[in-house]
Amino acid sequence: CPVYGRTLRGSQPALKHRQGAVAMARSQNPNTASAQFYITLADLPFLDGSYAVFGYVTSGMEAVEKIEFGDRIDSMRVVQGLENLQQPI
Repeated sequence: CPVYGRTLRGSQPALKHRQGAVAMARSQNPNTASAQFYITLADLPFLDGSYAVFGYVTSGMEAVEKIEFGDRIDSMRVVQGLENLQQPI
């Protein structure tokens, strides 16, 4: 069950902001994440616990490093962890 607007006590993020992390972007309001995401180009541990990492680049990081403003991603695919997907109620 998703949790919005609060931090789970005693919880630590399972996935960290290391190079190649794919995470949810949001505004300063923590309940604004929806369809935008970012990919980290370096380890960014100060973001751990503030933004949700949901995966990692598993190959092609050199292509990620060439992404420029205005570029578009035409397709993506999940290669591991699909069994963890929870459909919205």
